[in-house]
Amino acid sequence: MTSQNDGHKRATVTSGVGLGVAGDEAPGAPGCLRRAQIVGTGLIGGSIGMSLRQLGWWVTGEDADKARAARAMEVGAVDAVGRDIAAEITVVAVPAGAVAAVATEVLRRQDESPGPPVLRVVTDVAGVKDG
Repeated sequence: MTSQNDGHKRATVTSGVGLGVAGDEAPGAPGCLRRAQIVGTGLIGGSIGMSLRQLGWWVTGEDADKARAARAMEVGAVDAVGRDIAAEITVVAVPAGAVAAVATEVLRRQDESPGPPVLRVVTDVAGVKDG
């Protein structure tokens, strides 16, 4: 499914594996745009996605809740639903108890991605952390 919104071509990828809805790379992402991945497309992740899109970034969202990910796309928080392993920044916006496991999975996927190593940032927005 593709649609036009905010001047960006948007796409949905659905092959549900791993952390949620998944795809190989940002479908339809123009090569000239900076690319971000949001894992967790709820209130905080969706808000970050909207802000990045307003700044001209291509944003791919991923969420264990497929309906939440689809809603994020409907409201313009993300350009695509899936995974973008080539994104220069990944924001982990999941409950604090899940941050370590999700961030580890994101880093593993990046390490296993084809091509030369590329510096990418993985950060989280959890306000409280154990340990």
